[in-house]
Amino acid sequence: MRNLSSGLIRLSEVRHIMFVISFATYMILLSCVSIQELVGPMDAESRQEHDELEQRMKHEREEMDSVVMLHRTEMYIKLREERASLGRALKGGT
Repeated sequence: MRNLSSGLIRLSEVRHIMFVISFATYMILLSCVSIQELVGPMDAESRQEHDELEQRMKHEREEMDSVVMLHRTEMYIKLREERASLGRALKGGT
């Protein structure tokens, strides 16, 4: 079970990192909106840069979601293998 527990710690770290990234993204977008309200509407070039930034952040979030899903799948497989191994050990011991 040692490998499984270390994997769960890593999963919680990934979740924490995702939260931090999400929060930072939210704060960046919020500050962009606040700045926009102060300076007025964006010109075409600024709007394009803003849209590119939003797309890049969305893409990074999707990548993080994929990493988390992959990690969850790996942890599920490890857990299933360890349960099967434990079940075989218990059957052999009785």
